[in-house]
Amino acid sequence: MLCTDSFLPNHYQTAPYVSNGYFGQTLPSEGMGYWVQRGENGSFTNNSWPLDQPRATFGTVSGFWNLQENTTHFASPENLRRGGESVISGIPDWTGLLLTTADGNIYRPGVDSSTVRRYRQCMSAQNGIVQTNVTWQPPSNTAFHLNYTILAHRTRATLGLVRLDIAVHDDTTVQVTDLLDGAGAVRSEFESKGFDRGDSIWTSVKPYGISNVTAHIFSTIRFDGVNPDPISTKIGNPPRVSTNASTIAQQWKVDLKRGDQVTIYKFVGIASSDAFGQSASLIARSSALQARSIPWNLLLREHTNAWDQTWNDSDIIIPENVELQRAARASLFQILTNLPNTIELANSIHVGGLTSDSYAGLVFWDADTWIYPAIQALHPQSAVTILKYRSRLLGQAIDNAKLYGYAGALYPWTSGRFGNCTGTGMCKDYQYHLNTDIAQSLWNYFLQSNNLTWLAETAYPVIKGVADMFAAYVKKNQTTGKYETILLGEPDEFAYFKDNGAFTNAGIAQLLGEWAPTAARLLNQSVPKNWSQIVQNIEMPLNDQKDITLGFTGMPGDWVVKQASYSATTTPGGPAMTWSVFAISEAQIETQGCAAYTYLLRSYEPYIRKPFYQFSETALDSMSEDNPAFPFGFNPAFPFLTGAGGFLQIFTHGLTGMRLHSEYLHFDPVLPPQLPHGVVVKGLKWRGATLDVTISLNDSVISRRLSAEDSNERVLIQIGKSDQTLELLPGQSITLPTRRPDLKSKNLAACTSVSSTSEFVSQMYPLSMVDGSNSTYWQPTDTVASVIIDLGQPQNVSGVNLIWGPNPPRSFDLGIKVIENNDFIRLSTDGAVSISSPYRPKEAELVRIRQPNITINRFENVYPVRYINLTVKGSWAAGQSATVAELDVF
Repeated sequence: MLCTDSFLPNHYQTAPYVSNGYFGQTLPSEGMGYWVQRGENGSFTNNSWPLDQPRATFGTVSGFWNLQENTTHFASPENLRRGGESVISGIPDWTGLLLTTADGNIYRPGVDSSTVRRYRQCMSAQNGIVQTNVTWQPPSNTAFHLNYTILAHRTRATLGLVRLDIAVHDDTTVQVTDLLDGAGAVRSEFESKGFDRGDSIWTSVKPYGISNVTAHIFSTIRFDGVNPDPISTKIGNPPRVSTNASTIAQQWKVDLKRGDQVTIYKFVGIASSDAFGQSASLIARSSALQARSIPWNLLLREHTNAWDQTWNDSDIIIPENVELQRAARASLFQILTNLPNTIELANSIHVGGLTSDSYAGLVFWDADTWIYPAIQALHPQSAVTILKYRSRLLGQAIDNAKLYGYAGALYPWTSGRFGNCTGTGMCKDYQYHLNTDIAQSLWNYFLQSNNLTWLAETAYPVIKGVADMFAAYVKKNQTTGKYETILLGEPDEFAYFKDNGAFTNAGIAQLLGEWAPTAARLLNQSVPKNWSQIVQNIEMPLNDQKDITLGFTGMPGDWVVKQASYSATTTPGGPAMTWSVFAISEAQIETQGCAAYTYLLRSYEPYIRKPFYQFSETALDSMSEDNPAFPFGFNPAFPFLTGAGGFLQIFTHGLTGMRLHSEYLHFDPVLPPQLPHGVVVKGLKWRGATLDVTISLNDSVISRRLSAEDSNERVLIQIGKSDQTLELLPGQSITLPTRRPDLKSKNLAACTSVSSTSEFVSQMYPLSMVDGSNSTYWQPTDTVASVIIDLGQPQNVSGVNLIWGPNPPRSFDLGIKVIENNDFIRLSTDGAVSISSPYRPKEAELVRIRQPNITINRFENVYPVRYINLTVKGSWAAGQSATVAELDVF
């Protein structure tokens, strides 16, 4: 349970939400209702590209995209002229249950914070229930104890529930308002609304420009502990709420007695014709009325039992590490709750899920590359909606390719309802790698399922279409004989309109050399001859010495990276998924040290927003020169499920070393020593089998569950760096050594404890200076700062090498001691730092492995040492504090 006792209204980073994969709704700090965030001067604060719409509580149903001419921002002027943009539309906020006193004070979003006497709000990452407990005392009134409970039902996909428990200090009379607030129906058009029976209301809206799709919301009320007096059953627009045409409400007068509790239950049916056709209105109504006849506790038990089953099936467990465990569980929950559970949908997943219109609810590569892999590994039945979406839009992708003169299929950078090329959805001179990302996700699902029928009917048509497009897109250089890619964008979004992107070209080689031809042969399809010719001669950009792969042709050595490329020059506050891929890479290729853990910390700590552990897109949410979103004038997305998805892959693919192959599943478990109690990845799926991987410091265990759901299909496991393959039968386990790169280091300080009383620059952790990587470093905020390294036990030490980061200090102090309470013996005081590897502007653009500045401290004697104290003073970089890449003890 994630909770806060701080009442922080008008603050989107602390807003909880409810969602069940079909519909969702953000909630304000007040616990229910619609709210638009405002700045200090009362003006609205904007959400992210491309709409710049005000940040507000948002709710929608899956696939509720509209059709509009264009958006505020765009990427392709050519496509902007075509129009046809499709962004997510909202539905009326269904959570409103307002309380009005006899003298007109209302408990609702925007309530005077001085009247909130006590407060607690909790969001469960176990089952998604949000509870808000408030003691509210407006002027000259009794105190009201209000407890709101809201959830989107896990198994009843079209049911939302609101419960309000009320108790008072003194007898009083109030009005209770059941509100469906049309203000939430942004970019939607009102269709109709009305009253049903004596205690039910309904409203319906259409997404702009889509005449054949309607979302229906039906609300009915039940009281316990009181017999209310209906005030009016016809309040189309009650006073002091939105005047949106789709707003409707019903009110009751309720007499409250001291010592009694009154409970009001609100049952809401939500259904759209996208999913339910002409039955949507009937389904919304029946969902609410049927639930009204069922005891609350039974509805709650259905919901919680379903979530308990989800966690029993799959989970990520980090024992004895509360913060990391909360981040992992919250991240997995927040993605699962935005993916369908009990109904089949083909709408993929938005960057912000169903409770945010950040990035206009568009689908990007975020879904296929960052969110999909971990969910495929643990919950393939939920992840498949991402693949179905791409398959559903294949016909339009084929038309897109024809538009630009290519064979095959071409997917746009962003897409909503249609998948056409738009002002935001570029199809030319853009990040073409999206297409290989899509193909890879489809291919990986086949590897996992081994379902040839699915490969033939769903995956291969897309894979083949994308392969044919790339075979037509590449250009043969008549001089070199190489196949090149011209004018594209890379995952590093600072690298646009470049040639021969390394990520793109490597993906083309994988697609044409492995995925597409292998799939073709499995299905007895012919393989085009030019595929292999392209693979053998694809251009890979290299430096002059041919020993470093460039991000793109002509990439200079001083290039600054936005995201997901080369870690040493990546913008520190860049998009949240960036550092997770570095953690995965380090986990699998590092030969010494523990930088995987440093990147693990960087992948979530700067981006997590408490109390509900939601990811923000950037490390800083406010305008700053250090925030890569703001140079473009954009605000960060929130929540940012892309970051959560990348973070989860560290566990499912990084620490386990899991990789999918046609004949076997590969594991190579690794564990940094900073996780001494290990990690358990529970419920990995492979060809009908369920596997649990327990990674501890010494050994790892891969177990296959013995269950009725097991397919009994043969499961082969390849172990570590060898070619050894073992069969794993139901109920059996395999034990293997855990790989420990930290034990391979000759540095006596490698991966030991580092402490400091000095503040440090975000992500520049003190532990970075002993993690074995020169690409990570400690950077304090002050010009004079100290750290203490604890070697764990006394060691015979001959000296210390100080490998400085980009900004060497002017001087340093170095001290040692054996016993904690003793004073440090100073072996160097105000030691001058000379520059051994000076910056030379003429060489800045050269791409080469640069030698760091190093200060060697060889002691006159060998000392028994447990603690080392390093103090840095000043910096050779004007206006910046010093950086320390590594402290090497020998």
